[in-house]
Amino acid sequence: MRRNWVSLLCVFAIIAISWIDSQYFNDVVGMADTKRKVFHILFLALVMGIGYIPFAVNNIKWTRQLWIFSYTLVFAIILATGALNKVFHFSTGFMDEIFLLRIWFCSPLPFMAIFVLSKLKGMVNTENKQAPTNSDIDA
Repeated sequence: MRRNWVSLLCVFAIIAISWIDSQYFNDVVGMADTKRKVFHILFLALVMGIGYIPFAVNNIKWTRQLWIFSYTLVFAIILATGALNKVFHFSTGFMDEIFLLRIWFCSPLPFMAIFVLSKLKGMVNTENKQAPTNSDIDA
């Protein structure tokens, strides 16, 4: 039961972080572009850390691995794109896709997707377990 409360609190924390990021740091007039980008990266790191907590508690290894792998990949893509954009000046359409990637991973949707997949996998595993037969008991 404690795990469910931890997961619920983490979802609410991710929603709050996502809302703050969206309301106060997207298209803000009067804020330096570099400062805004640093806050976006910090909020993404916060979401990663908060989302990791319930997956560390539930002792399902693949959920932790998927969470860490996906966020590490997103960080690498965003940071590499930001660095290379200074040299290659990517198109607005491409940079919009990177923006959407950041928005997606700063939302509670990846957390909910992995959480639901872990619950579905747990349901499938319990359905596949069969009751022991008489021959299993005699052996």
